[in-house]
Amino acid sequence: MENQFVNITAENLVHEHLCCIIRSTKLHSGIKVKRQWLSDQSFAKKYGLEVVDSTENGYELLARSFDGTTPKFAPQVKNNRIENKELTIYYDRQCPYVYQAIERIKQYCGLNRVPVSFIEVDTLQKAKGLPCVFNNWGVFYKGIFETVNVLDIAYLKRILKKQNRLF
Repeated sequence: MENQFVNITAENLVHEHLCCIIRSTKLHSGIKVKRQWLSDQSFAKKYGLEVVDSTENGYELLARSFDGTTPKFAPQVKNNRIENKELTIYYDRQCPYVYQAIERIKQYCGLNRVPVSFIEVDTLQKAKGLPCVFNNWGVFYKGIFETVNVLDIAYLKRILKKQNRLF
């Protein structure tokens, strides 16, 4: 198995193996349904989920209410900013690739003198206080939210270059 991260997009979804989502390489109906669900929220909406909140950068919170109440993103999530200007990564250890990604990023940042902070989300209190939408990874640079995707070095370089920090 290659030690690469693949960013799933609408364009490559059909061709990528969804190993972190479905644990089988054999094609079965669940894979087809999961691909549809990831690329088009109409799958979830078909079962009564609807958009109940959203952020300016395009994240939508889907829910189905049985009593008229709906969840909302915490107010700080909609700000998409933090005070810390250095590369800041919020993470948890739910994904088995997180540890490897952290080690690679530490090494790269050390060699290139890029200040970096890692903040483990390991309590309910930390999770509720997060400044961004979060699955198991959230990246900020120069105080601005960048992504929830686990970074490989190429992606990290794009973020740093975009913000005129490196190169």
